[in-house]
Amino acid sequence: MEKQHILLEYDHYVKKYKKKYGDNTVILMQLGSFYELCYVDDKISYGEPNIHYLCNTVLNMAVAKKKYKDKDNYKDYYQGGFPIISYDKYVPLLLNKNYTIVFVDQITEKPFIKREVTNILSPGTNIKHQEDSNYMLSIYIEKYTRCNKEFHIVGVSSIDISTGENYIHYIHNNEEKYWMDEITRLIHFYNPSELIFHTENYNLTDEIVMNQWDISDITIRINHYDDNIYKSISYQNELLDKIFKLNIMIEPIDYFDLSYKKELLNSYIYLLEYIKDHQPDILKNINHPIEYIPKNYLVLNSNSIRQLNIINNYSYYHGKNESLLEICNKCVTSMGSRIMKNRLLYPSVDNNIIQERYDMIQSLIENKHYDNIREYLRYISDIEKTLRLMSINKLTPNELYSSYLSYEFVNKSIGYILEKKLLNINTELYDKYKEYYNKLDKSFDFSNIVNTSKSLEKSIFKNGYDKKLDEISIKNDEYIVLIERLCYRFSNIIEHNSNSFVKYSTDKDNSLYIYLTNTRCSKLKQKIKNMGNTNIHIRDSNNNVLAKINTQDIIFKKKDNSNMMIETPIIKKISSELIELQDNLLKRIEYLYNEFIETNYRIYKESLKYINSYIANIDFLTTGAKISIDNKYVKPELIEDVSHIDVKGIRHPIVEKINKETEYVKNDLYIGKSKSGMLLYGTNACGKSTLMKSIGLNLIMAQAGLYVAADSFKYSIYTQIFTRILNNDNIFRSQSSFAIEMEELRTIEKRSDNKSLVLGDELCSGTETISALSIVSAGLNMLSKKNVSYMITTHLHQLNDIDIVNNIENLSIYHLKIKNIGGKIIYDRKLSSGSGPSIYGLNVCEAMGISKEFIDIAYSVQKKLQDKYVKKSNYNNDIIMDECKICGKPAKETHHIKEQQSANDNNMIDHFHKNNKHNLVQLCKKCHDSITYGKLNITGYVQTSYGVQLQYETSESKKTKKKYDDNKVNIIKTYKNHYDLNIGDCIKKLKMDHDIIISRPILKKIMNNEY
Repeated sequence: MEKQHILLEYDHYVKKYKKKYGDNTVILMQLGSFYELCYVDDKISYGEPNIHYLCNTVLNMAVAKKKYKDKDNYKDYYQGGFPIISYDKYVPLLLNKNYTIVFVDQITEKPFIKREVTNILSPGTNIKHQEDSNYMLSIYIEKYTRCNKEFHIVGVSSIDISTGENYIHYIHNNEEKYWMDEITRLIHFYNPSELIFHTENYNLTDEIVMNQWDISDITIRINHYDDNIYKSISYQNELLDKIFKLNIMIEPIDYFDLSYKKELLNSYIYLLEYIKDHQPDILKNINHPIEYIPKNYLVLNSNSIRQLNIINNYSYYHGKNESLLEICNKCVTSMGSRIMKNRLLYPSVDNNIIQERYDMIQSLIENKHYDNIREYLRYISDIEKTLRLMSINKLTPNELYSSYLSYEFVNKSIGYILEKKLLNINTELYDKYKEYYNKLDKSFDFSNIVNTSKSLEKSIFKNGYDKKLDEISIKNDEYIVLIERLCYRFSNIIEHNSNSFVKYSTDKDNSLYIYLTNTRCSKLKQKIKNMGNTNIHIRDSNNNVLAKINTQDIIFKKKDNSNMMIETPIIKKISSELIELQDNLLKRIEYLYNEFIETNYRIYKESLKYINSYIANIDFLTTGAKISIDNKYVKPELIEDVSHIDVKGIRHPIVEKINKETEYVKNDLYIGKSKSGMLLYGTNACGKSTLMKSIGLNLIMAQAGLYVAADSFKYSIYTQIFTRILNNDNIFRSQSSFAIEMEELRTIEKRSDNKSLVLGDELCSGTETISALSIVSAGLNMLSKKNVSYMITTHLHQLNDIDIVNNIENLSIYHLKIKNIGGKIIYDRKLSSGSGPSIYGLNVCEAMGISKEFIDIAYSVQKKLQDKYVKKSNYNNDIIMDECKICGKPAKETHHIKEQQSANDNNMIDHFHKNNKHNLVQLCKKCHDSITYGKLNITGYVQTSYGVQLQYETSESKKTKKKYDDNKVNIIKTYKNHYDLNIGDCIKKLKMDHDIIISRPILKKIMNNEY
């Protein structure tokens, strides 16, 4: 019945917390020394229904089938779990799968065991997260209507659980989609473990969130709190005052300047409330919120972070050097890594700050100072996270010791910097830090913290730190010395001058025992037997007698299959005394340790924060020096002028690392001021996008304060970067690439100015040519009039014939050259003036083996476009009368597949108009006559794996069925296995060798066994 009671108790917590936090919630209930999951599959199931998936797949452990007694019957139940001591191994596995974990622990011992929820852990509230940062995001969205127009105001709050840093963002703009773009940007920046949404007058679901902001593998909660109490001003002030303990005359809401930003305030309150429900200790001593003001940074709008591959979690290439952050982040400390990411995602717009970083990197390069400093930095652990643990009183003695060791190398790093006069330091805060370091050194005996070879505790404080502790410690140490000498004496009896044959340990009740192996025990028994009835003297290192043991009092007992225990009255006495001493010792140490941590955090937190920041900055700067040497980056020249870029020998910092097969081709270019825009032509794969992205990436590096991938880089500050780079259609948002382009173009039109850089890749590639030409022309005109700096890549050579484009005075036109040698495309990748020949694209199509039918149609269309003449069908303007769809000769007539005579008075055939595109086909006169005389039958268009194809039969094909007999098909197939040829060359060789004439589509069908 007890077992059934436990199962019902477990089920109670499952139902309660799955209702509160959702199905991705796991209850871990303590049963003795294990955390367990339980499930009963009876008439009414209860417990954890996903126990098999959780144990077998997530935790990689077995599920046991057990029985419990229900009245007079035995019933089955399932149970799985892990030892509590394996917490650090198994809990992260659940968190990595985005589970919220509720811990139900035993708070009383047998026989009256009582259990309570002691901890709730979610991905965003895990302070032991192993990554450099662990952000949680709270987003509050409120929709307003004014003059029949909708607009949204958004508050976004974030906290890095690892460090206690928290940031707030207020998003308010009359532009329709601005708030959505900003949420996208912030999600990309923070890459949170958990997202909390609350809304007012705005409908939001998990599906909308995932699709709208392209989110996956993140825990999402929507309107988790629905009680209006959290929006009450009095409650909000009370919560803020409780957390921050401001002790000021004004209200906390006013102090944090949130009085007129209620959406931001609500967002922040929901964030704090959620953490309070899960891990209230995390809120202890968190930093005051910092509001990010966009005007203080180079803003990477909307998807720029993703499209430029600045950070790797949104990269489409997965491997080494997959992002700008990975290229630049060679920092050797976690603090440095965090600041590197922050500065790349929030580059500065302050000339003085940026120039100071350049000059500092230059100083560090001289005499390889950066190398010497990095040798010290690499030994510094995450002292920022250590300080955070200290602030919430969760810092263990081992972690304190780790920080102490790190401070040794902090001292060496700063000492070197000050000796070489490389960077100034705040003397007052530095002296305060040194005071703390000296206090650590004087207070703790770190050898007793790290000595894990003994099972008995010793004081971690040095003698003289606390009188009461010293008294306990002296007595405790006396007994430890006695037991150690006793083990030494018995070892020496077994074999002279040995000291490790007999060892001591404690059991689960902290009772002391000494033991040795069975083999050595046999030797000891014999030696003691030979000694007769006598006393064994236990002496200290000075040969003073500490105790006497009569040989008749020694008893040997079995410990386990391999070892025996030695029992004597004195060992029992020592054990009894030590249990009490150890208990008193641990209580006193715990009290003093907690007091030390709390007191010294309060005294030294500002100086320790400063040192953490100082070391992070040094790591950033020395890394900047290292990557500039390793990658031959150049110091940018910052000019106070209108925004522009004048660069020689620019390189793409990521691509040059990935592509090792050929030497990277550098280019010179100028964007801004009198030549604000560049229109860049070139075929696919020639490097247009790479060149375009290299501008954005190097500008970001420059304004982050880093050297750049170029021979020289002169520029003036930009405040915004906009990108429109080719991407797949977002099928989840039901938006085509063209719809997304238009959204992004609207954003650029509304927000860009003369301090903006716009990078556009193949604008309007998602629509037909006439519209594309019109939109791109208008876009170029708009950007140029606003003096926006921009580079737009394009295939649209017809832009050269449009007056509005030709009349743009501040537009430069370039192309990237390629060469066609014997059907082989050679990519020159050098910028050349002008748009270049428009036939490049077709050259590449041929070289890549695209079908002859496709190429022929493309050349035909090209010829007519070059002649500025495009004949269209009289029945439908979308039908271009280029060539006969049967034989490929020039098309002269349009044929209705379902004849016109079958149309009604409204020209409808069944459900479609007779002139619908799918009912029309271009034909030459001869093929049209073949239909009239019954030699050709066209049945219509079908969608195939090769695209839309016309289905037809000739009178000859009806008789022979196939043009190529089995013999010819077998000959053709041998070419697939014996020759490494592209489609075009294979067709030529078949003609030369066997006089077989074949089209590209039929050849592909035969090669793919589809003929």
